[in-house]
Amino acid sequence: MAENPPPAFLCEIGEPQLPFEEWYELFVTYLVAKGGETFSDVRKRATLLNCLGVEGQRQFSALLGVPLSVPVAEESTNPLYEDAVQRLRDRFSQRRSRITLRCEFIARVQAPGESVATFVSNLRKLASKADFTGYSGDQAIMDHFIARTTNAEIRDRLLLEGDSLTLQRAMDIAMRMETAAHESKNLADATAFALRMSAEVQTSEIKLKNQKDSLHKCLRSRRLQEDFNCHGCGLVGHHFNHRNSSALRTSC
Repeated sequence: MAENPPPAFLCEIGEPQLPFEEWYELFVTYLVAKGGETFSDVRKRATLLNCLGVEGQRQFSALLGVPLSVPVAEESTNPLYEDAVQRLRDRFSQRRSRITLRCEFIARVQAPGESVATFVSNLRKLASKADFTGYSGDQAIMDHFIARTTNAEIRDRLLLEGDSLTLQRAMDIAMRMETAAHESKNLADATAFALRMSAEVQTSEIKLKNQKDSLHKCLRSRRLQEDFNCHGCGLVGHHFNHRNSSALRTSC
């Protein structure tokens, strides 16, 4: 019976459908089922490249000559094959810290419709990648804090620290960020209050000026009227020849 190869790793330009390490596990299973343990080094490498897909092979060819992050051991019995695998890892696998992997383990919840067996199997896979060897209480607290904090900015900042991060340092960083955020909010509130008060003062000054102008106009108008003295009827507020003068309506 013919063995089914894994899906091509990368057929077109873009991102692979599966992370390289997951795809590589499928390939290793296929290689073993095909009797690959008896293959020569050249044939193993050719089988790997044949399963990469058109774009995968193109990108692999571009990697030739690039120094490896982890050189192949001199005593290796399959140097060509291991060289190819390492080049693909360097290109498609992003190294993640154990803290990141442990946080993924802690944050993993059972998906709707996921059976207990499948859920536990996936947890075991996450745990194997996270490496819980020598896992202390402080590490457990730190990882749980990073995974479950509601502050995404603090989580992102702590994950940048990598495996050297300790619980005490994580607390120091998180508390400084929390204090800075609180002070920044207070400063923003104070600035907004000052701007609001300034706007209210300006509005009050404008209203007061308008009131003063109106009062000045009223007083000026009254003074002008009081300056008019009718020498015909003796009243103030109009001249002798104004229609309001009673002298115009009286004959001598």
